[in-house]
Amino acid sequence: MLTTRQCCKARLRGYTTVSFTSEHDNPRIMGYFHAKGQVLVGKNIAETKNGSLYLRSNETGRCLIRGSIESARILEQVNMRFNVSGRKSRLCTVTTKAPAGFELGMYGSQVRHFIHSSMEFTSLPNGKPLHGDGLRKELETLVEKYKGRIENMRDLGSTQSNENFNNIVSTKAPKNRYYGGSSSLKRRVSAAVLQKNEGHSYLVKVNKASSLSPGVYTSSLTQKIDQRRRVKRLHQRSLQYKRRRIQLQKQKRKKERISTVREGVTYEPNLEFNCSVGAQEEIPKFLEFDHSCELVVFDLETTGLGRKSDITQIAACAGEESFQNYVIPRCNITSEASRLTGITFCRETNCMFLNGKPVSGEHIQDALLNFITFLQSKKSPVLIGHNIKSFDLHVLFNRLQEFNLFSTFCQTVRGFIDTLQLCRRVISKEEVSNCYKQEHLVKMLTGQTYAAHNALADVKSLQKLIELRLFEHISNSDYYSIMYHACMASYVHLDGPKKICKSVSEKLSRSGVSLQHVKLAISRDLKAAKMMLQTHKISCKQAENVVKILLCEE
Repeated sequence: MLTTRQCCKARLRGYTTVSFTSEHDNPRIMGYFHAKGQVLVGKNIAETKNGSLYLRSNETGRCLIRGSIESARILEQVNMRFNVSGRKSRLCTVTTKAPAGFELGMYGSQVRHFIHSSMEFTSLPNGKPLHGDGLRKELETLVEKYKGRIENMRDLGSTQSNENFNNIVSTKAPKNRYYGGSSSLKRRVSAAVLQKNEGHSYLVKVNKASSLSPGVYTSSLTQKIDQRRRVKRLHQRSLQYKRRRIQLQKQKRKKERISTVREGVTYEPNLEFNCSVGAQEEIPKFLEFDHSCELVVFDLETTGLGRKSDITQIAACAGEESFQNYVIPRCNITSEASRLTGITFCRETNCMFLNGKPVSGEHIQDALLNFITFLQSKKSPVLIGHNIKSFDLHVLFNRLQEFNLFSTFCQTVRGFIDTLQLCRRVISKEEVSNCYKQEHLVKMLTGQTYAAHNALADVKSLQKLIELRLFEHISNSDYYSIMYHACMASYVHLDGPKKICKSVSEKLSRSGVSLQHVKLAISRDLKAAKMMLQTHKISCKQAENVVKILLCEE
């Protein structure tokens, strides 16, 4: 058996601890390494120097390796596995039997030579490496050619300088002009080389070499450009610039990862066969209000004060255009509703009256189709009305779902804004005597009175109020997805002992993100799903709680 000093060495640079165990049933081949400690191999303690590891086989006493840890990592026959821990973690494999021709005096490069000789190269003929005197001679000639330029090629690890030179050439000889077929191409490329090596001051040197005056303006301009270039280079070498660049790269990767979770698999070979429809569904992003979209003020009058009531009048206006339809009710109008709206219906004569005067009524389905047609004539319509979040939209959605028109309506309308919530945020209680009814707001802020609880009069008066006091104060917090109520309903039916808090479900539903969307994001990428939730103004802790609740439910 060889002594410890005759065993091969493996240098471990930059690691604090190494542990290794056998993959076979021999428990004695185990140990640990420490920069200031010792190596245990089997039951024997081997003397070490700092940074050196002596290895031998307990079975044969034969030498394992000598060289760097990289040499050990690429050996093919695996009998022992190293788990490197500390500042970095990686797996390294070594063999207990030395390859044929292996000798004790060999170091890393020689070890790799024996390893490579036993490898199979699947992309080469017969799986063998290329060899031959002709190939060796050609490679030596090529290496000799570049050996004298080693100083110039030392910094060519990055292609940034090459890309910079290509950009300079493209300014001197743009492709759209086709200078490649002209006699001036060589001079243009030469000018690009001079600008790369000498800076913009090459113009002054060329003029002087040609016995021409460079000109005061040209000299000062080239000096300023070169000075800006030097300052920029110094700034790019600074620690602050490098940290900022790393920060921007992290932000870019984060956005790409969130986008991947939100959009799903968008590119993949045979995508139509590998992905289901649900996997390709796009998760809505954070909803932002665009002031360029067209606001459509709308209002409903109903047969009663409940959300299950029938519609008796639909009215809307956008700019100078207005829409109005009276709807024949399918149930009796309550006395309270008739007193407020002035609308009555006689079933004996099948006639509809407004304040005792007959009006023409439409069937509910025709009225809804007419309303959708009016909205489709607008560019990116956004519904806006007073207290529509709590009442009007519920009544409207119930009737749309009844006649299978809800999906068409959602494809037409982008979102909605409730002016009751907006007024409470913008207008102080003292200014309106703590009363936010529409009729009172219009009277206090515009000084006008109108026939309240008539849908057309309501929308026209509200439109004036919006233009006068509210439009400039509309923000993202006032803007809701048209799918808000459906998304809120999905969180209510969440099973399990723990529920998602209402503030989180409201923030997600405001952008149209339902419970199914959150589950889909988690199934795509758990960590990126948390980041996606944070883009909807949800804290990191709340996002982790949402993910934990849904994982527990599954």
